[in-house]
Amino acid sequence: MSMDVDTITDERIAEIADRLSEEGRKVSPVTVWTEVQSGSIMEIAGALQRWREAREPETPPDQGHAVLPDDLAEPMMSAAARLWAAARDEAEQAFGQRLGTVNRHLEAAVAERDDALIEYQRATEEASTQRERILALTNALNASESAAARLTEEVAHAKGRAQNAETRADELALHASEVDAKLEQTQTAFEEERKARDELATIVMVKNEEIAQANQERDEVRQEATILRDALQQKTYALGAAEQEVARLKSEYTATTQRADAAETRIAALEHELSEGEANLQTIQATFGEERAAREQLAAVVASKDGEITQLAQEREELRSALAKKDDEIASLSEARQELLDVVQSKNDALATSVQQQDALRNAAVSHQGEISQLVHEREELRNVVAKKDDEIAALADARDELLEAVQSKNGEIAKSAQEHEELRRAVASKTDEIARVARDRDELIDLAATKSDEISLLTQNHAQLTEEHEALHSVVASKSEQIDRLTQQHAQAQQQAASSGALLEEKAQALSVAENEAARLAMELATTIGRAETAETRVEELVQRATEADAQVALTSTTLEEERRARDELAGVVESKTQQIGKLEQERDTLTTTVASKNDDITRAAQERDEARREATTLGETLTEKTSALSASEATVSRLEEELAAAASRTEAAESRAQELERRASDETARLEYATASLDEERRSREELASLVTSQSDEIARMGQERDEVQREATNLRDAFKEKMSALSAAEETATGLTAELAAAKTRADAAESRAEELAQRAQEEAARLAQTTAALDEERKAREASEAAVASHGEEIARITQEHDQTRQELAALTDTQRASADEASRLAEEANAAVSRAEAATTKASESATRVAAVEAELNEARKAFAAGRQALIAKDDEAAIQRTELERLTRELEETRRQLAALTKVRTTSDGELARLTQEVSAARERADAAEKRAAELAQRIAKLNETRAEHPQRGPQPDAPVADADQGEEVAALQRQMSAQAKAHAKAFSELRANAEQWVAHAKELKQRLGHASEKVLFIDARSTGEVALVRRLSSELERLKPDHELVSREVQQKLISTAMTQQLAAKGYRYDPSTAVMSKVEG
Repeated sequence: MSMDVDTITDERIAEIADRLSEEGRKVSPVTVWTEVQSGSIMEIAGALQRWREAREPETPPDQGHAVLPDDLAEPMMSAAARLWAAARDEAEQAFGQRLGTVNRHLEAAVAERDDALIEYQRATEEASTQRERILALTNALNASESAAARLTEEVAHAKGRAQNAETRADELALHASEVDAKLEQTQTAFEEERKARDELATIVMVKNEEIAQANQERDEVRQEATILRDALQQKTYALGAAEQEVARLKSEYTATTQRADAAETRIAALEHELSEGEANLQTIQATFGEERAAREQLAAVVASKDGEITQLAQEREELRSALAKKDDEIASLSEARQELLDVVQSKNDALATSVQQQDALRNAAVSHQGEISQLVHEREELRNVVAKKDDEIAALADARDELLEAVQSKNGEIAKSAQEHEELRRAVASKTDEIARVARDRDELIDLAATKSDEISLLTQNHAQLTEEHEALHSVVASKSEQIDRLTQQHAQAQQQAASSGALLEEKAQALSVAENEAARLAMELATTIGRAETAETRVEELVQRATEADAQVALTSTTLEEERRARDELAGVVESKTQQIGKLEQERDTLTTTVASKNDDITRAAQERDEARREATTLGETLTEKTSALSASEATVSRLEEELAAAASRTEAAESRAQELERRASDETARLEYATASLDEERRSREELASLVTSQSDEIARMGQERDEVQREATNLRDAFKEKMSALSAAEETATGLTAELAAAKTRADAAESRAEELAQRAQEEAARLAQTTAALDEERKAREASEAAVASHGEEIARITQEHDQTRQELAALTDTQRASADEASRLAEEANAAVSRAEAATTKASESATRVAAVEAELNEARKAFAAGRQALIAKDDEAAIQRTELERLTRELEETRRQLAALTKVRTTSDGELARLTQEVSAARERADAAEKRAAELAQRIAKLNETRAEHPQRGPQPDAPVADADQGEEVAALQRQMSAQAKAHAKAFSELRANAEQWVAHAKELKQRLGHASEKVLFIDARSTGEVALVRRLSSELERLKPDHELVSREVQQKLISTAMTQQLAAKGYRYDPSTAVMSKVEG
């Protein structure tokens, strides 16, 4: 299945490649990939490679050389064949190795090219991702524009509502003016009634003032009670929080106290363990002191024993001299005694050597005791031998054998004693309690040794006496016999003492074995004690360290408690002063938190976008660097290929038989060079495409900058429009304030109208009372008239007069009635007008309250608009700051791109130089090929001339000798020598030229490596600086937000102060490095001089 897909893909790519080549377009993996629009560039590159290999023409087979006749070529070519065979093998081997190297370099170059293509594809994907991100930013911008339009509509709606409120206020003002006119008319009508009720109005006003004052005092008391209640509640909350904090601090203090008590208990336990360890250590040191004293005593005893041994040695020497005198008289006895003395001397020397090799003197007593017993035994044997020799000289051989056996046993005992001495030396080193008992045994042995020494001295004296008696010979036979008897008895006694000493030695040996076991046990116990002591010392050190740590922790805890206590006192002192500010600070904190959150989101988003742009620029820089490195590697590969071709061309001059084969290989290498040149052209075109892509990216960045500038201009326009709307809203607020004042004045006038209506009602009541009084007066006058009519009956004139008066009075009454009726009508009309005025005042009050409500709503909307405007302004400020930062980053990226372009220009210049060098090398290769062709032609001519010479020589025997033959041979030899010299000179010149070319190529390769290394270091530095700057920006933002939250009025919260501080630090740092930095333009320049 996969083979079919591969075949189809190769066929499709081959068709596309054929079509592109027919159209005259460049055939490259990128162009084919743009046509296919699927798959990867690696697969397309492999398919194109197979397509190119399929299109390459087959190499024509080699043509055979013109074969010379064997009889003619053999004399001249046999030596050349042998010489060039080795050269040809060496050339083939070197050419094969270099060809393999060239193939590996070509493979590496192809792999690097494929990697570069993969990097280009990744850059394309990142560019598409950037486009998607730009689309997302455009969508966000559209959303922002829609939100701005919505805010504009809301502001227009608020403006319409404000206009409606203004119209309603105008209507209320007109209505209030009408009410004022009517109230003025009512006031002119009731001027007299107002005068009558001035006192009542004054009293009512006083009462109203008192009531208003009482209401005001009540409201103030309520407000104070509310404030006190809120303060009490806040104090209660703060007190609860303080109590909780105090409880927590108490619990921490209790826990800390418990930990401190536990630490003190642990410290006491550790101190107790430390005291016990010190007591054990003192005990061990005392034990070591006792052992040291015992060792010193043992050394003193051994020293004294060494003196005794020296004395015994001296006595032995005296005995030896006496025996020597005895041996002078008896030859056989002298020989035996000399042998014995030699053996004893060798053993004594061995004993002295073993004594000198002892490491510790405390164990020498036992070995010395054994030596003393052996010496005593030896002296007893010598005394027995002397006695036996005095009695029977014939038994001397047996005595000598016994002495030899005794010497052998002595050797075994000495070896055993040395072994026991070594074991005791190792055992007694760790012995403690048994040293005293061993010392007592040693003293007993020393006493026994002293006794034996006395016996030995006595025996020595007896031996001297025997010697003197032996010199007297038979003269003192009787006395000699008695002495022999006495000596025999003494010998028996000595044997018994020796037996008892042997038993005692066996007991001492047993005791020593027991002591060894005990010493081993004590050594183990001592080792265990030493181990425990070391463990105790380690434990003591750990306890001391822990105690130090505990002290440090206790000190830290005490310091922490002291700080907490001070903090608690400060907190208790600050609680009361901070209680009233908590609510306000919480509100401000919420507002600031919201604002900071929005700013942080905007900053984070802008930082992410900036980081992404920076990463993209870094990626492009890395891609350019990799492309440059790949190009340098390709150029180095081409240089190496040219060197190999030059070497191949130089080798062709040396081997005539390999000329055509080397030419064919040179043509193959030329084809490969052309392929590499084509690959380099493709790489150059890819680099040009990459440069165009960088240019497009730069254009895209410029377009984004223009869009950002447009957005900033739109934001500025929105800000201006918003300011205009805010000014309109301020005017509306002022108008609403005027309306509120007018409504207050209308309310005041309505209150005055109500009071005037009440006065008019009171005056109407007074007029009604007066009317009642007039009616009563009229009744009284009617009654008087009736009385007068009864009295007028007799008086006509009086009656006429009274009638006339009555008519007049009736007319006056009618007039008064009309006046009263008019007054009543006027009073009712005034009452109706007052009621209407009161209702209108109530309606005006209601409308005023509604207007006040609307005005409050408008004010609330204005406050919301102000808040929205403040938030928008802060957001715009933050966006302006971020835009400034992004502008700075874009300028920096632009500078980096300019630097990259300069680097590309430098690399292009280097590439141009390399191309020129490559052209020059190609010309030199062509010249070398021409010289090789000329050399081949010259060689062919020489071969023809040699063939002719061979033919001529073959004809010489037939024609006979000629006088000119030696001259022709000499000319031919000189010509051949000249040709050889010419060929050798040309070979040397070619070798020198190619060595120069090789050195030049190596210099270019080293220069390319150095450039690559510098570019790598520069890229690493740029990456490090970018990462460092990103971290520092994040830190500055975090510190700024924290500082703004803790201390909003600090100077470092301002962006300008931060930028100024950063610019100052950069200027100082760059000045120290020898650069000048302009903060206004963000341009860095080198300081010359």
